[in-house]
Amino acid sequence: MAGCKINDFDLKLYHRIFASNRKISGYFILGQNLNPLMLKKVTLFLFTLIISHGYLFAQPTEAQKHWADSVYQHMSPKERIGQLFMVAAYSNQGKPEQQMVERLIKQYHVGGLIFFQGGPVRQTNLLNHYQSVSKTPLWVGMDAEWGVSMRLDSVPAFPRQMTLGAMPQSELVHEMGAVVADQFKALGMQIDFAPVADVNVNPKNPVIGTRSFGENTHNVESKTIAYMRGLQSNGIIANAKHFPGHGDTGKDSHYALPVIPYGRTRLDEVELKPFRGLIQAGVESIMVGHLELPKIDGRKNRPASLSDKIIKGILRDDLHFDGLVFTDALNMHAVSDNFSPGQAEVLALQAGNDVLLFPANVAKGVTAIEKALADGTLDSVEVAHKVKKILLAKAKAGLNDWQPLPTDGLVERLNTPKVKALRYKMYEQAATLVTNKDNYLPIQVLDTTKFAYLGLNSNTGHNTYYKYLNRYIEFDGYHLGKKATSAQIRSMEAKLKTYGTIVVGIHHMSRKASQRYGINREEQMMIERLQLAGHRVVVTVFGNPYAVQFMGDAEHLICAYDDVEEAHQAAAALIFGAIPAKGKLPVSAGPKFPAGTGLGTQNLRRLRCGNPESEGMDSQILNKIDSVAAETIKQKAAPGMQILVVRNGSIVFDRDYGYQTYAKKVKVQEDVVYDLASVTKVAATTQVLMYLYQQNLIDLDKKASYYLPELKGSNKEDLIIRDIISHQAGLFPYYPFWDSTMVAKRIDPKYYSVKKIKDYDVPVAKGVFGRHSLPDSLWHWAINSPLREKPADRLNKPYDYRYSDIGMYIMYQLASKLLSEPMEEFVMNNFYEPLGASTLCFNPKRKLPLSRIIPSEKDDFFRHEELRGDVNDPHAAMHGGAWGHAGLFGDAIDLAKLMQMNLQGGSFGGVRYFMPAVIDTFTAQQYTLNRRGLGWDKPHLEDPMMSSASRYASRDSYGHSGFTGTLVWVDPQYDLVYIFLSNRTYPTSRNKKLVTLNIRPTIQDFIYKSITDQQITDLYDNKL
Repeated sequence: MAGCKINDFDLKLYHRIFASNRKISGYFILGQNLNPLMLKKVTLFLFTLIISHGYLFAQPTEAQKHWADSVYQHMSPKERIGQLFMVAAYSNQGKPEQQMVERLIKQYHVGGLIFFQGGPVRQTNLLNHYQSVSKTPLWVGMDAEWGVSMRLDSVPAFPRQMTLGAMPQSELVHEMGAVVADQFKALGMQIDFAPVADVNVNPKNPVIGTRSFGENTHNVESKTIAYMRGLQSNGIIANAKHFPGHGDTGKDSHYALPVIPYGRTRLDEVELKPFRGLIQAGVESIMVGHLELPKIDGRKNRPASLSDKIIKGILRDDLHFDGLVFTDALNMHAVSDNFSPGQAEVLALQAGNDVLLFPANVAKGVTAIEKALADGTLDSVEVAHKVKKILLAKAKAGLNDWQPLPTDGLVERLNTPKVKALRYKMYEQAATLVTNKDNYLPIQVLDTTKFAYLGLNSNTGHNTYYKYLNRYIEFDGYHLGKKATSAQIRSMEAKLKTYGTIVVGIHHMSRKASQRYGINREEQMMIERLQLAGHRVVVTVFGNPYAVQFMGDAEHLICAYDDVEEAHQAAAALIFGAIPAKGKLPVSAGPKFPAGTGLGTQNLRRLRCGNPESEGMDSQILNKIDSVAAETIKQKAAPGMQILVVRNGSIVFDRDYGYQTYAKKVKVQEDVVYDLASVTKVAATTQVLMYLYQQNLIDLDKKASYYLPELKGSNKEDLIIRDIISHQAGLFPYYPFWDSTMVAKRIDPKYYSVKKIKDYDVPVAKGVFGRHSLPDSLWHWAINSPLREKPADRLNKPYDYRYSDIGMYIMYQLASKLLSEPMEEFVMNNFYEPLGASTLCFNPKRKLPLSRIIPSEKDDFFRHEELRGDVNDPHAAMHGGAWGHAGLFGDAIDLAKLMQMNLQGGSFGGVRYFMPAVIDTFTAQQYTLNRRGLGWDKPHLEDPMMSSASRYASRDSYGHSGFTGTLVWVDPQYDLVYIFLSNRTYPTSRNKKLVTLNIRPTIQDFIYKSITDQQITDLYDNKL
């Protein structure tokens, strides 16, 4: 035991850690009475505990120490002085700037660069060049408070820190730090001058503002620590700034010297708290701000960055920080107005800084330092220690083995799907519900009011916020420009009179309090008048949270923080309950809304916008769908299509491809609708049958003739409902009744008129109207249609499976009779409209412009015209555009709402449509030798080429395909909804390439292969 020792380094290190953490210091005091071996065990235990909680990060290896020592020993005095400097560099200022930086590297041996504006590839090429001409590897930093996009183009920005301050938890901030660290490593940088640890208690702060996490010290501390740990645990040096705190200033230190008039008590209570927490958590570097603190250092115009009383006295001695200390940029007026180049650098080193950032004049700085070392003004031992710390930090960052950086695919590596996923999650968590009169939000009832969107300060009402609002319910869009006149505002009020709910988006806001953050007084008053007139007005602020105070009378107020697409998505999702409100104001917006204001809401489980990576999927694999779609169009299997994928309630893939026709004149867009053909069977008829079953209005094992007496006496008298809707009742697949109404391949005037006249009012096609009795005739023909004959060996056995449209004719008549209204009206009123599925409809020409309806075929056998808005199926057309097997139109997003409701056990948008047991009953396989559910199709159990679904679809999955080239598929095992819409029948339904090329299942294969968080099983290789 006598040989067990703790070296002096260990004791000093532990003492520093314990002294800065009261909780741990108690253990250390207790340990003083232990014998050396036990003390070492306790100490090592605590040391491990500290590391596991993030208090310490990786220590330098022996090889790194050796490199730093060796480099130092071989340096000249001037080269050592050069290491203290970090100079500015740009990648967007051309050759003269490059030559100037190169001269500083070669002549003055500067230790590092801080990059500002430019582009990632240009910067990387420049950095490779600068490193090649530098004798000692350069370390490189950047102000990347919200990611490298703060300085570089072609890279997406993360939210500013104040937006992150609105989030209830810090986990995503840590994740952001890790992603930013990856970006830094890809760009060959080692130091991120972030996080901003300033507590922004002054709303008029001209320089910090939204760069701060907010005004609550605990919130700022926890978020800064999370950001720091995300960076440092992934190999990038974090830099907390601006010590001792820039959050309560009225001046911008870029232009003047701000004064902090407080003494130590106040600093300890507010400004220093985040820095103390960061130091205890292991932050590796700190930037000192240009701030005058007369109660701490009484020397006039002495900024903290040049004050030994603040750096050595508070930061080093009181807070026990022995990491790297950086000055803020020394060319800022807060310093340069009062100290000359050279003088500032010497004072900064005397004060305790290690690195001189962005000096005004490197040459004068080097000369002044050389002189100060020579005359003893600067302690040579202390300066040597600083240089060695810098070299050791370089070694730890990997610069002891620097290699040129590749630029191939660099932009793609900076723009990974993970970045986009994280951005959306952050805005989703930050979105803050400030007021909510009568708990109107989230909006649950969608079918009793008209919705309008009004964009303020916007040159177009059709921005992405308007787009995402329309995903929940159809909105009419309006806008007012930045300089709207009183007359324009009054005119807008008149236009909005008929709307029950008006969502207002305030865009293109200002960051300046003097400009009311961009909120127009007259528009503010307009919102108040609209509320007084009885409208429900939901105001969304896409800007600085301090702006909320100017909307204090808004009855329903959301702060979404930034005017970006992800914030638009999140705000729309909050309004309609696709996400719950979680955010809290990080600052006080006037006396009415103190920091921490934020109301919670319930999750109504509507579809939200998401990202593959957020839902356990690989976007790179999903992107392969693009190639399949392109090949589909190239092969003329379909002129265009919509493909949508939902996982875990999030829309993770939603793309439109191609054109409405092969003429390539009009592209497919998200607001177009397709003829869904036989998808009608499950999206309409089966939904109604499930409703009737839930209400005990039908017994699936009764004969259909029990409910439809007209079937009695026919060959269909004994058909059981369960057999009919599982397609094994002996019905023929199809019977061409339409042919009976033709004469010499033209419509028979006995049945049709080219004008809507008395007794001819059934719309069949453009300029074609059927006789009033035509639907009854169709039903009569269906009743009298023959049944299939059974083979001799099955005379006493049930019919085998054979898909049939006729069974759904029967179900339509049954449902309409029991409901006492046409089935299509019931399903519209009780399903589509409450779901917000605005485009799901029959006879779409009645509510949509033709430009939004995709043509399905050039009918050359019945109606002899292009079918656009008229149902493709001739029997549905003869029935007035709606029957049990066809007639429904819609777009992908609205179909997905209906399918997601089924996937969620019958609940959607806070409304329960079915009990889960009903869904389970109808989607289950009914018979051993028949894969079908009740109405629903199921995966083919033997031959994947005979299935509408992917070979990876689970046995629990269900869906349906449509003749026109459509498919819906739901897989509860993987929480998936897949929608494929096309008009493969255009210009002719004889084109069967979509089927023969197996397009729809192939696309679905990629969907399953993209799933990364579960084991995907090939159904046909695992039939047990």
